[in-house]
Amino acid sequence: MKKNTTHLLLSFVAVCFYFFAQQAQAIGYAGIGGRPAYPDTENPRTESIFIHTITGGESVTDGVELLNNAETTKTLVVYAVDSTTSSDGAFACAQQSEEQVSVGSWISFVGAETEVTLEPNTNTIIPFTITVPTDADVGESNGCIVIQEKKPTVEKQAGVNLTFRTGIRVAVLVPGDIVRSLSIAGFTQAENADKTRTLHIAVENSGNVSIDTTVHSQLRGIFGETLYTQNGQFPVLRGEIGEWHFDLPNSFWGGWYHGTLEVTYDKHAEASIGVASGKGTTTLSADIGWFFMVPSKTGMIIEMITLVVVLLIVVCVCMMMRRKRIIRSTWVKYTPQSTTSITEIAETQEISWKKLAHINNLRAPYTIRAGQVILVPKVVAETPKIVDTTVVEKPSVATSHAKSKRAKKAQPKKKTHPRD
Repeated sequence: MKKNTTHLLLSFVAVCFYFFAQQAQAIGYAGIGGRPAYPDTENPRTESIFIHTITGGESVTDGVELLNNAETTKTLVVYAVDSTTSSDGAFACAQQSEEQVSVGSWISFVGAETEVTLEPNTNTIIPFTITVPTDADVGESNGCIVIQEKKPTVEKQAGVNLTFRTGIRVAVLVPGDIVRSLSIAGFTQAENADKTRTLHIAVENSGNVSIDTTVHSQLRGIFGETLYTQNGQFPVLRGEIGEWHFDLPNSFWGGWYHGTLEVTYDKHAEASIGVASGKGTTTLSADIGWFFMVPSKTGMIIEMITLVVVLLIVVCVCMMMRRKRIIRSTWVKYTPQSTTSITEIAETQEISWKKLAHINNLRAPYTIRAGQVILVPKVVAETPKIVDTTVVEKPSVATSHAKSKRAKKAQPKKKTHPRD
């Protein structure tokens, strides 16, 4: 069913203010916006937000500059509201329809027009006064000055008539016992449904003023390589928990990673928004511990192939070493008595000379010196060369005759039988 709605106030399209803006630029949308009319030259933060220190019961006058950078005439409405926080502890502006009980009720535009029409590329300044109640709490309170384009009411218009607004933060500090204290409320990482990972950081402000916080987080691998580094300055509002989420990049190779966090801030009471105490800073630290990140598909394929190759090499080396140990434990020591070649010993042992050289770690020219100890499968018995040293003497003539006579005497005598 179609509805005719005069105005539907939406959440800010642009952040209500820029906490860390360093340039004097208007906060706005669709060509319209605003900024502090009288920034403090010694504090760059006052170029984008209103910052005042006001004692209870006192007032301060300031002004907001409205700008129309569009090419058409715009009618702008200005009003003040309290501040609120989003679900992650960030600054936001309350709705105009809500009851204003803090800074939104301290700001008045008495004597000033809160609805102005600006020609294209023109600007104007709207004065306002901040009056702090006498019973205001010590510390910082926040509100917003909101700039909104006024849309003409269209009769019988079907659908939704959208109106956008922009807000400028108003920070009011009531002097007294100022407490600036932070603690790390959480530092975790989580795997998302799509296998990506998100880093979650939470910092709690237990003080009574907002604190600009420098956050440094880092992920390192098991070998010390850096996968991710994040640095930034974020405000943590009074009594709130500031939360930030950062998407972590995928790891091509995957592996184990370790996350660290450092939170740095000025804890001294003399510090304020945009102003350092000059007494140094305090750093809080935390770590996630080790967690595993799945590698990319390409990285996983490369790692699997590499793993298989390495395993094959290890198996081959282990088998060779085992075989060598077995051989060394079963072979015997052999010491040749004379210099010889490895091929001669290999032939005697009936094995390959290359194997013999490998087991004994021999190198070319593979000569085995006399007295050198090597390992062989069995004992080699060297066959000594037998030299016949018997002297054969040539017999003399006398000796020959003597031998002949002795031979004849040794011959048996023939028996003679008498004749009958």
